[in-house]
Amino acid sequence: MIQKEAIQELVSTGNAPLFLEQIEKANTKSSLIALPHDYVLQNMEKFNAFRDELRGKFETSLITEFTKYAKIYAAEGSAAFVNVDSMTAVAIFDIGTTEQPLHQRHKSSCALKKTAPFKTMLSVDGQRFDQRGLAEWLEDYAEYITPYGDDGEAIDIKKAVEAIRTLKFEHTRGSEREVQNFAASQSEYEKMATMTKDSLVIPAGFRFDCIPYQGLESRTFDMRLSIIKNEVLSIRIKRLEETRELIAIEFKDKLLQSLEDAEIVMPTYVGEF
Repeated sequence: MIQKEAIQELVSTGNAPLFLEQIEKANTKSSLIALPHDYVLQNMEKFNAFRDELRGKFETSLITEFTKYAKIYAAEGSAAFVNVDSMTAVAIFDIGTTEQPLHQRHKSSCALKKTAPFKTMLSVDGQRFDQRGLAEWLEDYAEYITPYGDDGEAIDIKKAVEAIRTLKFEHTRGSEREVQNFAASQSEYEKMATMTKDSLVIPAGFRFDCIPYQGLESRTFDMRLSIIKNEVLSIRIKRLEETRELIAIEFKDKLLQSLEDAEIVMPTYVGEF
């Protein structure tokens, strides 16, 4: 009587030539070998001097470095994708073609980083301050800030800080003073400041000049100064979403121009793959 194990061995041995023939016909770049134990495929790449293919992902926050890397590895079958919402770009060097799609194992990415001044400006958007807190923030970032009055004229930063510190509030009752803009009663507070500290002018707002992301141009952000109830100050960035869109367009244009200047032959798309 023939045992079950013997039958299985005969079947395996009989199919071995056909199995090995199919591996050879596949013409794969991987180093594959068929071992006797149930003919399980094993990749022998780790025993070779070189990998079967280039794999990995290069990450940077600089457009220039992204372009430099793409210059070396971009070839037929490469493509780049720019995501303006997330301020990122990805290049895939082995995306392949419709007829011969590749494994997409070799990539590079560029994700712009917010600068420290831009991050702190965003962090105070809509934030509520007392006099001391706002004055100290203005002093800490004085090199980026230009206060201006109700007429739009610039005010010296030191005088603006002093005006905030010495501001006296009139305690009134009634809903009409629940939310008030400085511009709506500039003369009243200006008079109070004049009575206490050398004709100081309370700013109506601030212009904040900074580079928002590494590699982009400097921009001016307009910040409105408001009073919320008595003795609570707030600053809010005007038209922030519109400015974000302009920054995203600048990122896209700079990246595309950088690739073009480097004469990189690689289709580039605005979107995410």
